[in-house]
Amino acid sequence: MFRFLAWSDIERLQSLLDDEEVARNLKRVPFPYSREAAAQFVRTLAEQRLDLPPMYGLGVGGKSCWAIHSGGELAGALGFTPGSGSEEGDFGLGYWLGRRYWGQGLASRAVAEACRWAFEQAGARRISASVFSWNPASVRVLEKNGFQFEGCRRRAILRLGRECDLLNYGLLADELRQIT
Repeated sequence: MFRFLAWSDIERLQSLLDDEEVARNLKRVPFPYSREAAAQFVRTLAEQRLDLPPMYGLGVGGKSCWAIHSGGELAGALGFTPGSGSEEGDFGLGYWLGRRYWGQGLASRAVAEACRWAFEQAGARRISASVFSWNPASVRVLEKNGFQFEGCRRRAILRLGRECDLLNYGLLADELRQIT
C-alpha cells in the first residue's frame, strides 16, 4: 500500500494533482499543479531526515510522507507533520487520492495502517486531521478510523475562490484500538 515517492513518479504526481477536484481539497497544493511543483515535492521528501522509524514494510526511516499505490501505480499520498514543543506527540495527518481512486476504500485502509504505525512505532500521543466542510467523503474516512469531531473553524478556508469551514478531528491510541 505504501512506498516512497520516486523521481519516476513526477509525471504521474503532476497529472493526479493537476485536477481541480483533487486540488480544491488540499490546503497547500497550487492549482494548476506544475511538473516543477511535483519535482520539488519529490526532492523535498527525498531529502527529509526525521527521527522516525520506518513505515511498516519499508526499510528506511526518517520519512513522514509516503506514496499510496494501487495496482502498482501511484494513487495518492499520505503524510504526517509531527508536532514539536508543547505539541510533541501530536501528529497532523494529511492524505489525498487521485480522483479515479475515490470511493474504493483505499484512503480508509491507508489511514488505518498509517495511524497504527504512528501510535505503535513513531510515538504519537494523538493524531489530528482537518477536513474542508465540502468534503464529506474525507470526513467518512476519518470517522471510520475512530477520529472524533473536535470543532469547526467557520469560514477558515478560502480555496480556489470559495470559502468553507474547516472541520477538526482527533484520534487517541485507545480510540484506534477500539475499532481495529
